[in-house]
Amino acid sequence: MAMPRIALIGLGLALGPHVASLMDLSARAEVAVGFSRSASRREAFAAQTGLPASDDLDAIFANPAIDTVAILTPPASHLELVGRACAASKSILLEMPLDITIERSERLVAAVERTGVTAAVMLQHRFKPPALRLCWRRTLDGVIGVSVQVPLLRPRSYYDVDGAGHAPATAAAYCSARLSIPLT
Repeated sequence: MAMPRIALIGLGLALGPHVASLMDLSARAEVAVGFSRSASRREAFAAQTGLPASDDLDAIFANPAIDTVAILTPPASHLELVGRACAASKSILLEMPLDITIERSERLVAAVERTGVTAAVMLQHRFKPPALRLCWRRTLDGVIGVSVQVPLLRPRSYYDVDGAGHAPATAAAYCSARLSIPLT
């Protein structure tokens, strides 16, 4: 089986842990390209990783050599990007949360189900000390085989796209969702 080739879409705040993880998995997956609209982020990504960077999202989705897209952009952009990935038959790794509202998240899931692409949701906070302490505590308590949900609160600004205030000013926009930690 050929090694999966992954395009990183979004070279902002979420990039660091994901690049480190993918570099650790370099014998099993290859980062093909990083995408950002920002020239300075593309330049920094290329300088730090030695990997190519692009500002051409259309070319990434059209490239048959790219199997998977890792979407690391602000949540308000997820629905559109997942839709494009589904239309291009790309597998999807999506940074939490799914999107900024329940309705948009349901539309995102429906697109994945309708097209049958492989999709997974990731959250780099799963290995942060509070999450690990919780897992350890629940393991000691004998709560193995269940999921523990940890509320993860974010300020509204976290959901803005380029600070433009695209997220609705509702309670749903302030809570990113819950981190589910399987303890099996």
